[in-house]
Amino acid sequence: MTTIIASNKQFIAGDSLWTNRQDEPVNKTLRKYVSINEEITYFSGDEYPILFEQAQILGFISEATYLELQTQLDENEQFASIVFEMKDGRFLKEESSGFEYLNSIIHSGSGGENAAQFYINQLDSDTKQRIDNAMNFTFALDPCSGGHITKTVWESGTRLFDNTQITDLN
Repeated sequence: MTTIIASNKQFIAGDSLWTNRQDEPVNKTLRKYVSINEEITYFSGDEYPILFEQAQILGFISEATYLELQTQLDENEQFASIVFEMKDGRFLKEESSGFEYLNSIIHSGSGGENAAQFYINQLDSDTKQRIDNAMNFTFALDPCSGGHITKTVWESGTRLFDNTQITDLN
């Protein structure tokens, strides 16, 4: 399912583990985020809805095709997305879906709430370390979360850290 945690104008982070319908890890080279047009969108949820949404965002399929593909999904297959402006870390709530809040922490995915709680309870680390601690704590609890942690951190409207990659359409 995934773990995503974020905070408006502060950070967004997610894991990279893909799992199948039986919650078993699968080898995927695809990222769980899309970074294009100065926005970054992180996804959690089931594989096919995420892939359909990514394809539409990237312009590989039309909205009509996207809607047709959605009708082919099992009724339990779903996804969530959290979208941020890359320039200043502003949360784009109106472009996001399926997320929840725990205090000021935005989260989604099977491990999102655990990671958000762990992040909130840490007081003695910098933001990057708090993110890593929260994510790694969640990886130990949630078999559907794990792998490499990608994150972007902002402070006062300036990007301080970013280990994501712009989605290349070439």
